Amino acid sequence: MQKTLQHMTAVATLSLLLACTSGCLTPAPAASTTDNQAPLQAQDKTFPFSWQGVWKGICGAQNPDGGTTRFGMELHVLPTDSPDRMTWTIVYEVGKERHVRPYEIRVVDAEAGLYRIDEKNSIVLEARLVGDTLHSQYSVGDALLTTTYRRIDDYLVFDVTSSRLIEPLRTGGRSGAPEVLCYPTQAAQRAELILQADK
Repeated sequence: MQKTLQHMTAVATLSLLLACTSGCLTPAPAASTTDNQAPLQAQDKTFPFSWQGVWKGICGAQNPDGGTTRFGMELHVLPTDSPDRMTWTIVYEVGKERHVRPYEIRVVDAEAGLYRIDEKNSIVLEARLVGDTLHSQYSVGDALLTTTYRRIDDYLVFDVTSSRLIEPLRTGGRSGAPEVLCYPTQAAQRAELILQADK
């Protein structure tokens, strides 16, 4: 996997890590925008149930060298058979291929804003809702990824940055100051997704 990633651009690497942290990027059938779609219940005014729907937009990925890639992105937040879970399906449209990640998000402690994103392959990412923004941070190999999903009315602004954990810049450690390790950002991607009207 490491050799494969080295032959990709930093942008493609970032997309790969985000789309499937286990290292797979296999085209999958399109996820239906109507499957499992149902009216919200009265109690479903809290996250993630309040984000129910299909969100679509364009994602732009950049690396510090100025390379930019744009591709379609979707997030499907739809009911499941479990009252404490919703789908959290991420779709990337690269060229003519749809890369579908059929994840789920589970409520751990809504009052504390604690959730888990289950990739259904033994990988589970912890996420925390602070205000209107869902935050998650995790490492894959020598990369540290930081993601946020921020809802603004019928828009979701999705951001992810990737930093290298190897050989950080070390400062501080003198005159009573703590040592500080800096991990420069290697790539960043942003998507603005719009909630689709029911059909």
